[in-house]
Amino acid sequence: MSKPALQWISGFMHTARSGNMTRAAEQLNVTVSALSHQMRRLEERMGRRLMERGPRGIQLTPDGQSLYVQLEPHYQAIEQLLSPQTGSHDDRLTLSALASMANAWLLPRLGEFVRLHPDIQFNLDSSSRMVDFDKEFQIDAAIRFGAGSWPGLQSHFLLEEWISPAASPALIKQIGPIKLDQLHKYPLIDDPFGRWKRWCAHFDLPEPKKFVAKFNEAEGAHRASAEGVGIVLARHILAAPLIEAGRLNYIGKLKMLAEYQYYLVYPERSKNHRGLVHFRQWLETQIKPGAA
Repeated sequence: MSKPALQWISGFMHTARSGNMTRAAEQLNVTVSALSHQMRRLEERMGRRLMERGPRGIQLTPDGQSLYVQLEPHYQAIEQLLSPQTGSHDDRLTLSALASMANAWLLPRLGEFVRLHPDIQFNLDSSSRMVDFDKEFQIDAAIRFGAGSWPGLQSHFLLEEWISPAASPALIKQIGPIKLDQLHKYPLIDDPFGRWKRWCAHFDLPEPKKFVAKFNEAEGAHRASAEGVGIVLARHILAAPLIEAGRLNYIGKLKMLAEYQYYLVYPERSKNHRGLVHFRQWLETQIKPGAA
């Protein structure tokens, strides 16, 4: 097989695994345009369409999925075979995390870790998808929001997440004094996880019957609330930058523990990764009482 064809296969596998051509191009250290050209050449070579661009990234066609299934075990075996020969990558730590969490909590603190460990290159893979560590060997660890148990992975509790109602100062001024037992009468922003129902049941408050808006992810709901759209059940960690900037204010002092919490997770292969060991130790200094 020619060298270009091998490059096309590598590009295809990285794109299929990540579901995102921009991320795959970064992993391969090529431009998106070059990777897109490689995929077109591969499709021309095979005479079939392998992937389609969609609202959620790259989607494999049935032919693309069939090719991926056939190539994956061989490509994975090659990666594992070459891994010991490429030398240790303990001086590079690649972490996957939700962009919202990374922006709100991790990035404002990351400068300290970099200063303490200048010999470790920190790479952040921001994504809403759940990393498959069995396939994505370039990812060493992840910060996940969940119940704390993921089969086959080491899991360490990181941070508690609390929720409280919040709104923009302008909306609070417009509405006037807000009573918690009257929240159901005000413009509320819903989320796909039914948190308002849990909140009202937890504090024995009337449950809202309608909402002015609904978002499928927390960051959008927080930002909409900061723009005066309505009252949001804010997640404290994600809302912290908006609270500190004065764009959101909490309403009352009631707070409820969220249904999920933040965890640092990693596969067995990363257990003794030098960069990850230092990162875990540094995280412990950040999650002491008062540090979150």
